[in-house]
Amino acid sequence: MTVAARERVLLIPFSGLGDLMMHLPLVTVLKRDFDVDIVIEESYETFGRFLKEHGILSSYLLCDQSKTLSGFLAKLVFFFTRIDHRSYRYILVYDRPLFSLLSSILPSRKVIRYGLIRKTLRGPMGWSRHARGASQTDAVMDFARYLSYAAAGESFTFPQPVMESCRQRARHLLDRVGIDASGGRIVAIGPFAVHPYKQAPLALFQNVARHAMDLGIPVVMIGSSADKGRAEALRQKLDHPEQAVFLDLVGSLDWEETIGLLALSAAFISNDSGIMHVSLASGTSTVAFFGPTDPYALIPRTNQRLYPVFLGLPCQPCWQKGPTGRFRCPDVKKACLEQIDADTVIRLVSGLIGGRRPNDLSLSPSVKCP
Repeated sequence: MTVAARERVLLIPFSGLGDLMMHLPLVTVLKRDFDVDIVIEESYETFGRFLKEHGILSSYLLCDQSKTLSGFLAKLVFFFTRIDHRSYRYILVYDRPLFSLLSSILPSRKVIRYGLIRKTLRGPMGWSRHARGASQTDAVMDFARYLSYAAAGESFTFPQPVMESCRQRARHLLDRVGIDASGGRIVAIGPFAVHPYKQAPLALFQNVARHAMDLGIPVVMIGSSADKGRAEALRQKLDHPEQAVFLDLVGSLDWEETIGLLALSAAFISNDSGIMHVSLASGTSTVAFFGPTDPYALIPRTNQRLYPVFLGLPCQPCWQKGPTGRFRCPDVKKACLEQIDADTVIRLVSGLIGGRRPNDLSLSPSVKCP
């Protein structure tokens, strides 16, 4: 007997890796009844392939979403040549002004749009009555609620079969270099971010790495090929005990190995970046440095794996840009990141290495907002 094809849904999110992760809880809900496709920025094609191969997505479409003239033109071409509205039951657009505008030419019964200015959904069933969620992860779930699904705004976690496959890959990798990963006795660091204003000083990561190695714990540094310059700068200035293990794997891992290493780590130390969201989805205790961004803008406060390091200065979060398009701190000299106390972070990481969940992390700011 021939099985009837399932209806399809297309998601058009923001372009970043963290934004993509924010949509995966929605994908999980919609997969009950639909095949789910998602539009992915071209630079994250390997991650899209990983999601598809592991059955998390049905498929994905690539589109250059850079904020350049070529990116603008690519989006126009993409919309008119790659999106076949006849293939989809619904097309969900999350606060993408250009895509929202272009989607107005599609049949109204197809498109559901979420606009952050009005913070409401609009689609074939009219305006949404749902209040905006406490985080953008929860706000994205309004799509599911609009379609009459009972949906909680929880962070995404990779399914257990996927995680076990990734852990196995990572164990093989570590075995080849003689590192024992049993008992979570490694620390991972990712001192990178796409946006310079999200990058904490390298000294913070160096101090944490040095502390872990002083305790005899191997440190693994992960990142993409684009991060090799910053990785080299960190490695050159990192002094550590002679017998300590520091493994620089920046630009040399696939997604299965990356996620497996994160899952095997006692802690991951990161900036506010896409890989931070991947770490949380891997079930890893994640210490992340937040400067101009709000720790809980995308991530629900119920997430028990995130340990945000956030000074709470009067100017944070700092999304307000002046007439030159800059943030308030000139030349990206960010007090909110530059003044984070390394000793406080080390105490936090030490607790996680020891299997203790810190109950009180005090980060009283010692500087004034510029």
